[in-house]
Amino acid sequence: MSTTPDRERIASNFVRRYGEHRLRELIERLSAGESGQQIAESFGVSREAVRKWKNTFGNVMTYYSVHPEVQRFMEKQSDDAASEEQRRVVATPMIEIVLD
Repeated sequence: MSTTPDRERIASNFVRRYGEHRLRELIERLSAGESGQQIAESFGVSREAVRKWKNTFGNVMTYYSVHPEVQRFMEKQSDDAASEEQRRVVATPMIEIVLD
């Protein structure tokens, strides 16, 4: 794993060789999820070089986002379940136990 000085050195070397505009282009293309093969071909390097740049210059983050309509459905289900529980509690007769 690269350390901060390593990352800065590698970025500096990249800019010297390809230019700052190409570094920005690389990061945009990686962020857009473009394939390493396509990027490698445009830079004239191997996919392995692109993979190393990708790991050095940033992090790939994957997340799952629930569609808003499903989120609303789940919230409604939760609200309905809470209401049903409240109805059960109100409908349950209280039993008083008196101990002598």
